[in-house]
Amino acid sequence: MGFATALSGLAAASTNLQVIGNNIANANTTGFKESRAEFADVYNSTGKTTPGAGVRVTEVAQQFSQGNVESTQNNLDLALSGNGFFALGERSDSTSTTAYTRNGAFHLSPDGYITNDTGHFLMGGEPIGTTIDEGFNTGAPTAIRIDTSQGSPSATTTVDLKVNLDSREGRPALPFVGYDSTVDNGPNVDTYNSSTSATIFDSLGNTHTLSTYFVDETPDGAVSSSWGAYVYLDGNGINTGTPATLDGPGGTISTAVAAVATDTAVVAAVDASDLADTAAAAADATVLAAASTAATNTSTAATAHDATAPAAGAEEADAKINASKGALTTLQSAITAELAGTGLLTAVSTEIAAAQAAASAAATAADASLNTAIAARDLAATALAIDSTNTDLISANTAAIGAFDSATLTKSSADAALVDVNAIASAVNLTAADTAANTAQTNVDDAVTQAGLADTAAGSSASAASTTVSNVATAKTNADNADAAAVLAATAEADAAALAVSNVTDVSAAAIAAANTEAALSTATAASVIAAAVAVDFVGNKISMTFDSLGNLVADTTGTDVTGANGADDFVFTDIIIAPTSALNVSAEPLSFSINPTGATQYAADFGVNDLQQNGYASGNLTGVSVDKTGVVLARYSNGTTSPLGQVILGRFTNNQGLGKVGDTTWQESIDSGTVVLGVAGGNNFGDITSSALENSNTDIATQLVKMIVAQQAYQANAQTISTEDEIIQRILQL
Repeated sequence: MGFATALSGLAAASTNLQVIGNNIANANTTGFKESRAEFADVYNSTGKTTPGAGVRVTEVAQQFSQGNVESTQNNLDLALSGNGFFALGERSDSTSTTAYTRNGAFHLSPDGYITNDTGHFLMGGEPIGTTIDEGFNTGAPTAIRIDTSQGSPSATTTVDLKVNLDSREGRPALPFVGYDSTVDNGPNVDTYNSSTSATIFDSLGNTHTLSTYFVDETPDGAVSSSWGAYVYLDGNGINTGTPATLDGPGGTISTAVAAVATDTAVVAAVDASDLADTAAAAADATVLAAASTAATNTSTAATAHDATAPAAGAEEADAKINASKGALTTLQSAITAELAGTGLLTAVSTEIAAAQAAASAAATAADASLNTAIAARDLAATALAIDSTNTDLISANTAAIGAFDSATLTKSSADAALVDVNAIASAVNLTAADTAANTAQTNVDDAVTQAGLADTAAGSSASAASTTVSNVATAKTNADNADAAAVLAATAEADAAALAVSNVTDVSAAAIAAANTEAALSTATAASVIAAAVAVDFVGNKISMTFDSLGNLVADTTGTDVTGANGADDFVFTDIIIAPTSALNVSAEPLSFSINPTGATQYAADFGVNDLQQNGYASGNLTGVSVDKTGVVLARYSNGTTSPLGQVILGRFTNNQGLGKVGDTTWQESIDSGTVVLGVAGGNNFGDITSSALENSNTDIATQLVKMIVAQQAYQANAQTISTEDEIIQRILQL
C-alpha cells in the first residue's frame, strides 16, 4: 500500500526539518558546524515494474566548512582558520587528548589552567627551554597553565655598544686617573673625551650602572688612532682577566690593597721608621752642622788669640808688654844714674829710644790681641745664636767675653804706658823724665798684670772653644747617623708596603708598578705607597681601541678577537663578584658579560651612541597573555619580557564527519573518523590560530530557511499522499 511509502516520506521530511531547525538554533553557537540530512530510496524487491517502498535517512552529516572569524577583547579567545581542532583533556594532569572542538572560547580556571565552559583543559606542549626558538615538547600533551607568579630576573650577558668617537677632539688636557666613587660623581671632565652608560642586571634583578669612558691617546703623527676605553661598574673600575675584578672603594682588590696597612711586616716597619724619625728629630743634624762650623770658627779665633803665631794673640801681647817693662826699667835705671851724675837728658837718649820702641810694640800687640778677642767674641755669639741651649757653646761664649774684657783692659794700659814713655822723650830735664818714668812704670805694671790676665782668659777661651768643637762634632756625627738610620727605616717602610701590595691576590700589574714607583721616592711612606696602588684601582684596566685611517674599528688590535694581536677578548668580563645587598645578606651570582663594540667608528662628527642594548632584566609581574598564530602561549611581564608557557596542540582526522558528537560543540575520536593526528598550527596540514577572535557558526540562516520551505513542501506532499490513499480506499469501500 502507499501508506508506508508516504509515512517514510513524512518521517524523512520530519528529520530534515529537525536538522534544519537545529542548524538555525545554533546559528550563534561558537564553533558550531551545521548538519544536513542525507536520504536514500527503499525497494523491497527488484524488477523493472517494482515501485519504491519509500525513503530513509542515511546520515545526518555535519559540514566542517570554515565559519566566519570575529574579533573579541579576550586574549584567550582563539579562532582556527583551516583544518584542525583544539585538543582537550578531561583533567589538569591529563597526558592525552580525549575531546576536540572548534569552539575557542577559553578562560583561566582558579588554578591558572586554560579551560572552556565545560571544564575541559586546553592541551599543549611544554617549553623545552626559556625561549621560543628552543621549541616545545608537543609529543607529550599537558594542560597549559598560566604561571601568575613573578617572572624571574635574568642577568645581563651581552651589551651592544656602537659609538662614534669624534676624531677632531684630540687628547684630553689631563691624563685619565679615574675617580673615587665615594667622594666624586665621576672622573674629571678634562681627563676623557666622551662617556656613556647603561643599566645592567645581576642574577637577583638588581640594577647596576655600567659606564664607559673613552680617552683619545693617539700620539702625534700616528697613522692610526688609538683610544682607551675604561669600563666602570657602579663607579668601580673593572680589571680584565679571569675572573675580572672590581676596583675602587669597596672593591675586592682595593679593599685588600688598603688592608696592607695592617700587615704585620708593614706595621713593624712603620713603627721602626717612626722611632728612627723621633731619634733624628731629637738630634737636628742641620742645626748641629751650622753650630759645628761656627764653633770651629770660634775655636780658630780663640786659639789665635792665645797663640804667638799668628802674631795676634794675648800671649804675644803679654810678651811684648813684659819686654816694654824691661826696657822701661833699664831707662829708669839710666835716668837715676844720670841724675846722680851730670843730670843731662841726652845721656839716656839710647835707653829712651829703646823704651819707646818696646812700648810701641806692646801697644800694637795689645791692639791686635783686642781685635782677635773681638772676633772670637762675635763668632762665639754667632754660634750660640744657632743653638742657644748648647752648654758647650754657652761656655765658649762666656770665655770669649772674658778674654775680650781682659784684652780691652790690656790695650788700655799698654796705650797709657806708651803715652808715658813718649812723655819721657819730651821731658826737658831728667827730673821731669824721672817723674814720667815713674808714671809709665805704674801703667806698665798694670799692663803687665792685665796682659797676664788676658793671656789666661784667652787660654780659657781657646780651651772652651776647642771642647765645644769636639762635643758639637760628636753630636753632629750622632745626628748624621740618626738621619741615616731614619732614611733606611723609611726606605724599609716603603719597601715593606710595596712588597705587601704585590702579594695581594689578583692585584693588577698597574697597581704593583704604581706602588714600586712611589716606594722609590725619598719621600715615600707606607701610606703613600698604599695610596698610589689604590689610586690605580680607581682607573681599572684600559681596553685599547684602534681605528684605521677610514675611521673603522680594527678588531684584532682592539681586543675583541681572540685570534687577533692581543690573543684575548678584553671586552669580556667574567665572574665579577657582586657584594651582598645591605638589606639582605644575599650575594648575586658572579656577573659575566661582554661588550660588543663592533661597528664603532671614529669620524669627524660629534660623539654619538648609535646602538646601546643589553639583554638582562629585573623580575616582573604578569601583565597579560598572548597567543601567536602558531599557538605559542606567551606570558608578558611588567619588566618588558615575555616567557613561553606552552604551544597549543591541534588534532586532525582523516574523516571529520566520522567524529562522534558529544555536544557542547565537542567531538570525540571514533572508528569512522580515524586516529587523531596531533600537531601545531601552521604546519603539517593544520590551520592557523588567531588570538582575540572566535570562529562563528557556519550556519547560513537564509539558506536554512529556503531548505526549511523545501522540507515543509515535502512534508506536506507526503501528507497529501496519505490523504489521497485514504480517499481511494474510502471509494473502494463504498462500491
